Amino acid sequence: LLAPVTGRMHQLRVHMAAIGHPILGDGKYGGSKAFIPGISNQMHLHAYRIMYGKKFDVSAPLPEHMRETFKHFEFALPKEMRELEQEFLEAAWYKKIRY
Repeated sequence: LLAPVTGRMHQLRVHMAAIGHPILGDGKYGGSKAFIPGISNQMHLHAYRIMYGKKFDVSAPLPEHMRETFKHFEFALPKEMRELEQEFLEAAWYKKIRY
């Protein structure tokens, strides 16, 4: 997991590819190294929480393809992300829009 404090567009993608570890699904910067057979080809880059000062704080659960990849590799989510995921999965409004 990456936890940038600030960032520019594509910065994480460029840096990870430059050190030989492209983000999964990022064919633009990682080429064929960004894909693993049996794992979704969708981009595996997600901001689960964005905060700006004290007035702006928005969160979003992991997309389904990333949840499946985490399960596949037996990755454990940090406690804060697990709690957020549980909140979303239990919310009636989220169940209606979940894709």
